[in-house]
Amino acid sequence: MIVNEKEAAKRLGISPRLLQRERAEGRLGIPFARVGYRRIGYDTEMLDEWLATRVRRSLAEERAAKTAALVASPPRRRGKEKTGHADGAARSKV
Repeated sequence: MIVNEKEAAKRLGISPRLLQRERAEGRLGIPFARVGYRRIGYDTEMLDEWLATRVRRSLAEERAAKTAALVASPPRRRGKEKTGHADGAARSKV
């Protein structure tokens, strides 16, 4: 069943404004569908599945889940290493 933003927020226990902000930023990954040009809908089954993935039994379990996610994700690259060469190769000192 597809519900509107207000009903989805109520189902998740958050404000509609927070749901809007999250949709724009995408940090939490709450699933939504664009139903029309300006209309957004939320599938209740997908919301329930998403909410089930967020359940924790303790704060230690939550910290472990965050640590596991950090370990599983590749490190961010801050930019190319400056070597002075266009091909990126380091110059050897002779």
